[in-house]
Amino acid sequence: MLGPLLLATAVYCLVVLAIVFPPTEMVSAGLTVEGVLDSWLGSENINFIQYHIHRTTARIFIHSLLLPGYGGILVKYHPEVVVWITQLHPTLPLLLLLLVCVMPPLAAGVTVAIWRQNHWRLHPLTRTLAALARPGQTWRAVAAEINSEFRGIDKFTYGSSSSYRLVATDSWLILVGCLRLRLIRHRDAVLALTGATDTLGITSPAGTTIVRLRVTPVREGTKPFYIRVNSMSYSELERKLAYPVVNPQGLVVKSSLVDRFLPVFMETVNNNPIHPADQEENSMCIGCMATEANVKLQRRCGRVEDGGGGGGGNGLCAHCDCRPLWCITCLSKWFAARQDQNSPETWLGSRAPCPTCRATFCMLDVSLITPPQV
Repeated sequence: MLGPLLLATAVYCLVVLAIVFPPTEMVSAGLTVEGVLDSWLGSENINFIQYHIHRTTARIFIHSLLLPGYGGILVKYHPEVVVWITQLHPTLPLLLLLLVCVMPPLAAGVTVAIWRQNHWRLHPLTRTLAALARPGQTWRAVAAEINSEFRGIDKFTYGSSSSYRLVATDSWLILVGCLRLRLIRHRDAVLALTGATDTLGITSPAGTTIVRLRVTPVREGTKPFYIRVNSMSYSELERKLAYPVVNPQGLVVKSSLVDRFLPVFMETVNNNPIHPADQEENSMCIGCMATEANVKLQRRCGRVEDGGGGGGGNGLCAHCDCRPLWCITCLSKWFAARQDQNSPETWLGSRAPCPTCRATFCMLDVSLITPPQV
């Protein structure tokens, strides 16, 4: 009796973990609470706050059914367990049925009924919004502000699971959890580095660093909370914040593989021959539109080995007739993005297509443009 019971318990625990903390594969396939209740939850992109009010409410109730579900499986497939409990005490099965199968859904139902009063005014998320509202502002006005910013295409997002997702809009930092949301305005938060852990994984053989940060609210009455991002997303998150991240412990955050490659690329290019500036004025870089285009592709390398590098093409670099359209930073990122991410040791001898005409080039073909004489 014990063996099949333990197996059923282990399988059910795995199912519970998949429901509460769905893996990426289930999220992609839509096999989550959010995917099943998609029509009732509405659109997250249009009504972010309303969506998560419904989502957390649905999860509270569904999670309350997990324990009764286990009890139902035991009664149906392992009745000998009920017989054994009855032998211990005649009224014990009835008491356990009341505690396990009735109380959780009943408590969840009462909680949801209270939250729904006055158009969800008593929901924890709406009370959080009311506490964050400015004088004379309602929670609905704060919700409308967050909804509007979440629709923007330039928001920062880290994570895709409903159990953990970090969103940074122009004004708000939002931590999406399984059963709750943490929200704070950028100007009302102080972020501090508390730890950094190096990890290795299948999707990132070169390794990455998971950065942990403590978010401390400036306003009274709001509790601090913790967030985590990997080192590749950390710099992007920093650009969204209103204030610099405090690093009281002097922690060193390793940059991404591409970021570590950029200085090597620039050092190699600096050793290449300089291209004289043309008479006509250079245009702005079409990649960032923030820096003047300052590199020119000129084929000067010899034959390289076939099959090398991530740029593809034949064994020779091709001639490029494009006028300068890119800065060295954007071109280096383009070059790195077209390499084999699992073999960074081959990047220096690899090739990539020109971002404009697709002519194959290597690092020896990249020349800095001398600034025009004043």
